[in-house]
Formats: sequence, C-alpha cells, structure tokens
Amino acid sequence: MEYTNMEPADKHFLSHGSEWPEHEDYLIGDQAGLQRLQQAISQALDHGESELDVGDFVGVRLVESVFFERETPHSIADSVVFWTVIAVILGIFLVGLVSLIAWFF
Repeated sequence: MEYTNMEPADKHFLSHGSEWPEHEDYLIGDQAGLQRLQQAISQALDHGESELDVGDFVGVRLVESVFFERETPHSIADSVVFWTVIAVILGIFLVGLVSLIAWFF
C-alpha cells in the first residue's frame, strides 16, 4: 500500500503503527524519522534521556530493567477493604435474618 506525503520534505515522520493493521505492533517512520530516533536512542544510552520531538514522541528515556518487572499481585483476601466489606455484608445479612425470624415467630 502506498502512502502519499503532503508535508514539507524536511519533516521527520515517526509513529507507532497501531493506526494501520499492516503495521500494528511496529514503530514506523520515514528514513529521516528513524535516523533521528537512532540518534535519540544513542544519546539516551549515553546520558539517560534525550528529546526527540518527532511524530507522536517527545523523547527517549533509559530506565532500569526492574521498572518492567511486575509487582507480585496481592490476593484480594489479604486486603483490609475486602474483609471490611465482607463483615458489613454479613452484618446486614444477620440483622435481616434475625428480623425475619422475629417477624415470623
């Protein structure tokens, strides 16, 4: 599929490909945009961060691998809120049950 470019020739293009099914899960760009990304990546590797301001992106930032590690999920049963809600529901149920029994007997 061919795309036409209506922007000036000195403009860099860089985007995530999620708008186009054939480019989904890809980072796409023209040659100038990808070269600018390459420079920004090199600068981020050297200095931790760099500005990009090309397409949908404003920069490149280096983060530690631990940033991507998922926290161990807490069980809902461990939550204080969970046990509080359970206690309130049980309390309402018991009050209703006692009221029902008192009404019939």
